[in-house]
Amino acid sequence: FLYFIAFEKSELCVFGEAHTKEMDPKLGEGPRKAAASARVAYFSQEIARHHANRVQDPSLSQKNVDPFQRGSRVLFRHAEEGWVLGTVHRAHQGRGTTRLYSIIPGDVRTTADGKELSMSTVVPSHARVKDLVRLKQDELEPAYSTCLVPVRDLLQIPQLHEALILYQVRKCHEKEEVYINLGRNIVLSINPGQAMGAERYSEETFESYVEARSSADHRLPPHVWGTAHQMYWRCIRQSRSYRPQAMIFTGAAGSGKTEAAHLVLRFLTTISALQANSGPARETSLWIANMMMRLGPLIDAYGNATLQRYTNSSRVTKWTEIFISPGGSLVGGQFQAFMLERSRVILPPEGERSFHAYYHLLAGIDSSVRRRLGLDDARKYEWLFRHVVVTDEDEAIDAAAYRSNRKTLSDLGLATYELDTLDKILAGIIHLRSVVLTTQSSIRSGNVEWSTEKEEAIRMTGALWGIEPHHLFAEIASTTTVGRGGAQTRRLTPLQAEEARNVVCKAVYCGMVEWLIRRINKELNKRSTRSTQERPSGIGLLDVFGHENDTHGNMLEQLLMNTFNEEIQREYYQHVFENEIEECQNEGLDMTGSIPPDPTPTVDLVTGPGGVLSILEDQAKKGVTSDTAMLEHLKATNGHHPSLLIKGDSVIGFGIKHHAGLVYYGPISSWRSRNSFVNKSSLISMFEESSNQLVRNLFARPADTLPPTETGYLTADDILSTGTLGQQYRRTMEYIRSVILSDRELSWCRCIRGGASLGGFTGSAVLSQLKAMSVLETVRVKRTCYPVRLPHDYFLSRYRNIVRGSSYDNPNDAAGVSIDAVLNFAGVASLEDSQIGTSKVFLNNAAHKKLEDLRLETPNPSKVLTSFVANRLLAKALRVKTGEEDDDKTTSPKSGVNINAMRQTMKVLAMHLPVFLAFARGYLAHHLILELMQPEASVCGSDS
Repeated sequence: FLYFIAFEKSELCVFGEAHTKEMDPKLGEGPRKAAASARVAYFSQEIARHHANRVQDPSLSQKNVDPFQRGSRVLFRHAEEGWVLGTVHRAHQGRGTTRLYSIIPGDVRTTADGKELSMSTVVPSHARVKDLVRLKQDELEPAYSTCLVPVRDLLQIPQLHEALILYQVRKCHEKEEVYINLGRNIVLSINPGQAMGAERYSEETFESYVEARSSADHRLPPHVWGTAHQMYWRCIRQSRSYRPQAMIFTGAAGSGKTEAAHLVLRFLTTISALQANSGPARETSLWIANMMMRLGPLIDAYGNATLQRYTNSSRVTKWTEIFISPGGSLVGGQFQAFMLERSRVILPPEGERSFHAYYHLLAGIDSSVRRRLGLDDARKYEWLFRHVVVTDEDEAIDAAAYRSNRKTLSDLGLATYELDTLDKILAGIIHLRSVVLTTQSSIRSGNVEWSTEKEEAIRMTGALWGIEPHHLFAEIASTTTVGRGGAQTRRLTPLQAEEARNVVCKAVYCGMVEWLIRRINKELNKRSTRSTQERPSGIGLLDVFGHENDTHGNMLEQLLMNTFNEEIQREYYQHVFENEIEECQNEGLDMTGSIPPDPTPTVDLVTGPGGVLSILEDQAKKGVTSDTAMLEHLKATNGHHPSLLIKGDSVIGFGIKHHAGLVYYGPISSWRSRNSFVNKSSLISMFEESSNQLVRNLFARPADTLPPTETGYLTADDILSTGTLGQQYRRTMEYIRSVILSDRELSWCRCIRGGASLGGFTGSAVLSQLKAMSVLETVRVKRTCYPVRLPHDYFLSRYRNIVRGSSYDNPNDAAGVSIDAVLNFAGVASLEDSQIGTSKVFLNNAAHKKLEDLRLETPNPSKVLTSFVANRLLAKALRVKTGEEDDDKTTSPKSGVNINAMRQTMKVLAMHLPVFLAFARGYLAHHLILELMQPEASVCGSDS
């Protein structure tokens, strides 16, 4: 039906005049013309109504109609739910010129059976006053019928407002639909906080996305598998130019980023493994795919933790990459980890757990291994269970995870002694961290009080790590400086000794994680089928830890996590906004739209010259220990920064306005110790002298740590655990920008947490996340910047046939079909739908889909001609075979086909084919209109 009302009025007139006689042969000339005119008028009205619906409700098409009149549906601002659907009860005159409206919460215009009531009968006269909400007009947003229709892509919302975006997200959550698109390469994932139906992630659903041949299959609902499908096929098409793909998972803590990354990894490894040829190559691809899926949860065990509200929160940024050959088969993979939350290694916050690996070890080992590791009673290590209630079910889950991860590493190729050494390293950290060095008496005396129990814990740690216990004791209890008079050793105070102990624990744990990832990548590369002559394309997944704001206090690690999110938001800003607008402006397009604030100033406040990290490191070098001095320095250098808030001198802390909201940091008394790390050569030398080969390699950096790039092999020295936390952060971000994300086509999975409670949906919390992700600005810019961009030649070669035989087709024009003719014929020539640049045609998603539908519906003249000729040749051959061919015609000696007659037929067909196609389309349109004009016919029925 919409196909026909999209015709212009002139075409309808021509159509009506041409088919007047065939409409009703019994009518005379006058009645037939009158009937044709009536049909033209009818469809003209439908055209006007259709265009009006694109921007507003049909009932509001008249001028000077109040959108907030009695009975109108509106979205009104709500303190907890953001925006809520309601119905206007009546208007009031407030103070001065202020006008107030009484709103009935809920959609009272729709009955229980889905029938919509008229405005005159919508509002019951007996509405209770206590149910009404009285608001100003700026707190209301019209909720037209066309705006309340659920969409699969937020770019399809007819009216742009945050209330309508929140409404669409809420509808997705209510219907248990997790995903909604935001253009071609961005998908929103609403974490339901509970187990969803098996149908969404069933094998049948998975296979439907794997088997879809088109990267833009509109029949499939939005899904991360759909976005992964597009990434994979773009990677294959662009493999000759070696432009890899990447998907970045961002969102608040608990928004489901890790689970979404696992789903995408499963899809990519499966579809690429299935593309491999049969034989050893296919077997290797399937093995790599299986190991990549099993290794994902294993790495999570060393980088994820249980928080108060989330059971598997990422405390590290993970990079997972698979390598794909030009033919599309899986040939390798690798893992990398950055910015581990090091403070959680030695002390998790109250009510939270440290990394999963600790608890897997304590619950999974048997009694003999427990005695060998000295881990008799797990509950005596209080620092691991600070107000954490452990159930039998939790211990069973941890034990099963330990056995599963150990088997995964064994199947990967790790030796038994390597697996045992990993257990020893973790057990040694548990023993060493349990040594209490700061008691009230030791702090008063200024000396560490050593007991038999503490000395036994250090001896056990040394034995597990293969180092001399007295060396470990010396590193914790004393420090040595070399001056003009030689080496001088002095004992450390209890606070200094505790800091040295924490440094050792954090260094060993981070070194163990880095060694494990290097070892995993080495085993994966052994089975890799990558050729040295060809460079495969890569698809990477970057799982970023979420933005955090702990009301009990935010430390240095939280500051760096949130700043890391600012950096990723800057990448999103550049990718979505700056690059899009710059390309459109270079093509001569008229660009309008709102651009969100650039997060660069906030990033510079933390990492730039004179920023928080610079001040922290500068004062550490000078030996400044006053927290007030640090705040005064920060206020003096950045006091006028718009993103910085310092309440006063008495408050040991400061606030920063991040893109996701205001966060206060402090107390900052422990920041200097948190920022320090392994900087003593004696400590590294102690581990290099270990009798255990694995422990000796904890701080070794082989040259083949990372895959080769165009500049040669990279080492991990500059990006891993050396230097202060601030220095590591700067080097990590530089590595991610210049190596990982450089020259990649980016896709985004923007994850949203529905609410604080599992399965809940808090509108205000979701709205704040949507604002932090710049969703509203993304919709506005993508609408303006047109996501589909096709070169002029490609556009004409693909779509010129849809106008053949129409009034837009001018055979006498030497230039042929123009781009304007194609756009006008399809009804997408408006500025909202398309623009023609100097070298490209810019289209929005709806216009592109409409052109594709018309192209698929339009027969290709060359294909029709080929089919006709083939059928004629077949018929001629059959007649010759049966003896029906005339003897007086010139025939081919091989096939017996009359060549002259066939040439003449082909010429006539080629001349009249466009007219024939136009007549065929008109004939079908005529009969469809006759069906639509029947009184008993349903316009929206499936037959119509």
